[in-house]
Amino acid sequence: MRFTNVRHRRSLCSALASELTHYRLAAGVPRPPLRIWPDALTAAEEVALVEQADTWFSGRPYEPGHFDGVATAYREMQRPARRFSRTNRAVIERLAQATLGDKSLMPIHLLDLDAAGEIGRHVDHVEYSGAYIVGLSLLSDTVMLLHHEHSESTIEMLLPRRSAYVLTAETRYEWAHSIPARPTFDGRTVEKTRRLSILLRDHAAPTGEGPD
Repeated sequence: MRFTNVRHRRSLCSALASELTHYRLAAGVPRPPLRIWPDALTAAEEVALVEQADTWFSGRPYEPGHFDGVATAYREMQRPARRFSRTNRAVIERLAQATLGDKSLMPIHLLDLDAAGEIGRHVDHVEYSGAYIVGLSLLSDTVMLLHHEHSESTIEMLLPRRSAYVLTAETRYEWAHSIPARPTFDGRTVEKTRRLSILLRDHAAPTGEGPD
């Protein structure tokens, strides 16, 4: 059964508002803290963000593979928040305030993943970003898989179009994450098209401090 039926999509998203994950945890592995907002922005706000990203990506081909082998069929760049239009900057600031509070933002990371692209299993380097990763998913539904670094435990996170997620605490440091090219959620195929991610990160802790 494909995840394309509107009524089925709404029912799943409604269920996600309270549960949000489908998970398999090994004995002794606690479920990590997970936060997802299924409707983090409006359709009009999505259009404005995508239009500005498209002007920046214009003429750039999709890269077949990342230098470290993590991503395929992707384009990426970073832009400081001040480079976004006033309207788009307001959306970013609203999301940052709701998730990061008063933490200082690194430049905004834009990751454009082709419909056939994928992101392999990885943990974002702790020396280059802080305790939070906040992701805004545009243009497509998808699934993020979390893999516990010291067991076989996995978690499926359905990320509806225009949703936002937060990885922090154990989810940030003890669970690797990935985006498959052909995602499924709870046994159902999720129809993934081109996906644009807007990623917010706080600054890394000074050398030697690290996570608690």
